[in-house]
Amino acid sequence: MNLDRFKDFEPDVRNLVLSFENPTDGHRFFDVDQLEIIADYYLEVADIEGLEAAVTFGERLYPANDEIRLRRAHLWSVTGQYNQALKLLQELEKKSPRNTDICYAIGAIYSMTEQPRKAIDYYLRAAADGYELGIIYSNVADEYYKLRLLDLSVNYYRKAIKADPNDDHSLYNLACTWDEMEQLDTAVDYYKQHVSDHPFSKWGWYCLGCVYSWHTLYEQAADAFEYAIAIDKSFYDAYLGLSDDPRLKEAAMPTATSATWGALSRPSTTPSPMPTTVPTWSTPSAPSSARTATTTPPSPTTTRSSRRIPPTAWHGAT
Repeated sequence: MNLDRFKDFEPDVRNLVLSFENPTDGHRFFDVDQLEIIADYYLEVADIEGLEAAVTFGERLYPANDEIRLRRAHLWSVTGQYNQALKLLQELEKKSPRNTDICYAIGAIYSMTEQPRKAIDYYLRAAADGYELGIIYSNVADEYYKLRLLDLSVNYYRKAIKADPNDDHSLYNLACTWDEMEQLDTAVDYYKQHVSDHPFSKWGWYCLGCVYSWHTLYEQAADAFEYAIAIDKSFYDAYLGLSDDPRLKEAAMPTATSATWGALSRPSTTPSPMPTTVPTWSTPSAPSSARTATTTPPSPTTTRSSRRIPPTAWHGAT
């Protein structure tokens, strides 16, 4: 039995899921609230088979319950059955027009079917409850990016980061969008302030390293990447940032340890101390177009319970 899959979940969630999967007496009964938790767990861990089982079981017990029907719409969404999901969600919306979970799910489908203006409308309706605003604003920023309304995209990425300073998706996409707008001076100032306010933000340091690198300020970039590595020695993106350009590796070599460079091929999980040398901030004199954000943002999940987007799907990823 794989219990590691529950490491990011509360014990009550684990116990419910295990009871669903392994009924002690051969019979199972769960109330609606418990089935919502079970289905949402499977959705969050992308276990489509488990989600199908939970939703189907719930439909047998509670065929007319709208929360169970909402999970059916989620299942259809994540399996690419967008028309069926949207039809069901619109039916639910008529009954509960102020249900922000329904609004968010509709916004996600419009995003996945490349209808960004409708997606923005429904995402902002979902923001009415004030729940998970970082996720909502980040998704809105992605939609504005699709529309090439970069100023609005930047505005919402910044709002997302204000709501959640650890939002790696927004932190990185904001950097790439500023790069595309040739506003790297602004980007450097922003990330310097971010790491000043949040000194243990590994993604803040990483993004600062990126904008310095794109600005050809390699010594400052190397310092920033090494700070990110000091915070999380297994932070592979920062190692890649150092290794991408030989000038960065050369800039970092005077202070880097052999263990650090050995970790480029096999990152360690052992924490390392923060560097003792504080980077010297330097304001670039002119922006460069060293890196352009061109990749279409990823489609969001259909619920706000989880959003883990791989770097390969971000604007500036190669």
